[in-house]
Amino acid sequence: MPIIRLYKTCLIIIATTNLMENQMNIPLAYKGFTLIELMVTLVVASILLVMALPNFTEMIRENQTSSEANKLIRDLNLARSESVQRGISVSMCRSNTGAGCAGANWQSGWIVFTDINSDRAVSAGDQLLQVNDGLDTGFTMPVVNLTNGVTFGPDGSANAAGTFQVLPPAGGSRVISVNAAGRVTVAAP
Repeated sequence: MPIIRLYKTCLIIIATTNLMENQMNIPLAYKGFTLIELMVTLVVASILLVMALPNFTEMIRENQTSSEANKLIRDLNLARSESVQRGISVSMCRSNTGAGCAGANWQSGWIVFTDINSDRAVSAGDQLLQVNDGLDTGFTMPVVNLTNGVTFGPDGSANAAGTFQVLPPAGGSRVISVNAAGRVTVAAP
């Protein structure tokens, strides 16, 4: 944004200068920029760009990490709210097929489904509520105490407390916690 503002300011200055030159009846031979003025402008713009670029890449990385964490938070909150709304258990488990609880890790994907018999497996009569294809390439998600999934009861409570940690390819992370009451929280350590 500072670069855009600088660019707009330069355009305004150029337009104002041209307007003033036209009003002062300066001969056509003296209008325009000198090579020195152009070089100074390019040097200043280059310095500003070099200063802004690291902050911009950091902001992009943080936004990607937040986006990936929000996928998981959205589905955990969906499972909890559907369990309360429907008055039955709703489970969430890792799934790389999108049809049942299977898969080596959570970053490959997960599903949210009604779990009528509370067995944390998609059975006859259960309904798939959400299928997620997992995290973007390079992201990993270690899980503590919720390796086999989490089930929210009709009162919104979780069968176990645990954490998910969303790790991007380079630096920064988000820790998503589910407590026994079913509350989902996020922190950036």
